[in-house]
Amino acid sequence: GFELGNAGLGTDTGSLQFSHQRCQAIRRPGVQCGLTHRSESLPARLPIVTYSTVGPCLTEQVSSYYLTYGSRSQGINLVWKDYNETPNMRIDRQSGSGPLTYGEPVAIYVQGGGYLRYGVRSSGINLVWSSSAVYEWRIHGQDKMSGAVMNPYDYNMALYNTRAGAHVVYGERSYGINLVWAGGAIPPSTATVSLGHRLSSTVPCTGSVSFRLTPVSLNGSDGIGTATTVQTSGETRYPSGGYCYWTVPSYGLRTGTWRIDLLNPAWPVSCQIFLGGGTTSANFTQGRYGCTTGLSYP
Repeated sequence: GFELGNAGLGTDTGSLQFSHQRCQAIRRPGVQCGLTHRSESLPARLPIVTYSTVGPCLTEQVSSYYLTYGSRSQGINLVWKDYNETPNMRIDRQSGSGPLTYGEPVAIYVQGGGYLRYGVRSSGINLVWSSSAVYEWRIHGQDKMSGAVMNPYDYNMALYNTRAGAHVVYGERSYGINLVWAGGAIPPSTATVSLGHRLSSTVPCTGSVSFRLTPVSLNGSDGIGTATTVQTSGETRYPSGGYCYWTVPSYGLRTGTWRIDLLNPAWPVSCQIFLGGGTTSANFTQGRYGCTTGLSYP
């Protein structure tokens, strides 16, 4: 895993520690050892992480090693070293301002080496140096949507390379630094919103419903970033639970805050919601203000 320093998350760059935790445990046969962590922050430095045992583990010794530039005979010049307070890496964002977000394009700079990029080599992991920034990296968070603001104290993160199509993780190899490529699900980089409207009725309903989506503040780099209008089909709706329902999706939107207007002359209403990577719903009810997300309606 790796750790983010909190000093730079509100700016165009952030600092990075790529760490590998090795443990030797005395444990019951066939039982995996769990880890829990706490962090102790130093001013303007990266967190120091200590670990303790949980679950069935009896004893455990843990030491943390951090990825830094260093000469080696084979593979890219990266080595594992003990923790120190000097930042070893830096994150450069491609564009935008404000806090870093999960899934946005970033470049990884290693002090003493340069920018990391994917490249085939004769031995070791397929990484090479670049003198200029290469924005082929993404930071993914466990159960975090693309576009969500990054939490510097979240240790459940992974570093993904778009050229390799995989995450870079610790793994032993015969030659070069002990890093390997590993697959895994890629969080969606664009937003989908499921738009819903309901009308109180005890008889069948006819007609269609239109919604207009207008960007307010976007932080994603992929997808549609301009105002768009979507419309439901016009087939007859039959009441269910005292309401007629209309739904329609809008796909491939940039993540961020959007204004959604229900274009209904009889009841024009709007709301603002944040759309992260994946699917979010926005539901309206005739005669009521605002919208709700999830399965509920106003």
